[in-house]
Amino acid sequence: MNPIGVMTFNVRQCRGRDGRIDPERILRVIDQSAPDIVALQEVESSFGSDHLSYLGNGLRMSVFGPAVPGGNAYLSRFPLKGIQQYSLGNDGICLKADLDLLGKRVHLFNVRLHPSPFHQYHQLKNLFGSDLVGNPYFPCSKLILGDFGAFCPWFWNLPFLSLGRLRRPLWRLTYPSWFPLFSRDRVYHLGDIEVLHATVVWNPLTRSASSHLPLNVTVNIRDNLDYLHAEQIRGEMGTAAGCFRKKAALR
Repeated sequence: MNPIGVMTFNVRQCRGRDGRIDPERILRVIDQSAPDIVALQEVESSFGSDHLSYLGNGLRMSVFGPAVPGGNAYLSRFPLKGIQQYSLGNDGICLKADLDLLGKRVHLFNVRLHPSPFHQYHQLKNLFGSDLVGNPYFPCSKLILGDFGAFCPWFWNLPFLSLGRLRRPLWRLTYPSWFPLFSRDRVYHLGDIEVLHATVVWNPLTRSASSHLPLNVTVNIRDNLDYLHAEQIRGEMGTAAGCFRKKAALR
């Protein structure tokens, strides 16, 4: 399969650094990178706004997800199925979708967590619980991406969670966009997905369009006939390079 480009971008209701709501700037940011799939967070600014349709029409991409204020959504050049929004509690959101390409499926989890570490603890328990990432009915490879908030060091020691962090240069942070200090916007992968390239887009346009910088990854979806089982999730999160993975046995 040819590699596909995936972007995660918290557009903050299309409100730029100058306080002006301008979906045209967001459209130009996405168009510069030309991704195949975009996971958006905080798309609409109010009921009655239609930024999602504006972006989809301007980029000639299909739109998926509820167009509600502060909600998550997808733009995609491929059909997405199984669209369902989940509450993670305390304003945390996950928009789940399935991507099917040439007989290969990937479960997508578009996440926005609360900035508070206290709330994140409970939201991550819900995200990796039996309804979402740990659901045995979601056995294929997974991409978990979005705005994970500003993590504290104790995050990596949570007993219910084992994440492999996507490698990138330490100075390529995403928030705030005009002077990045935090790595809030991330992509994690689980299963037969190879990350070929990752970059944070940092230029005058992206610094002004939103308070978050977009993160682009190029991934290759390998044969996932050997489906992962929920109990094998622990310890199998992959990083962009040098990750250790073990095949799940067919049952």
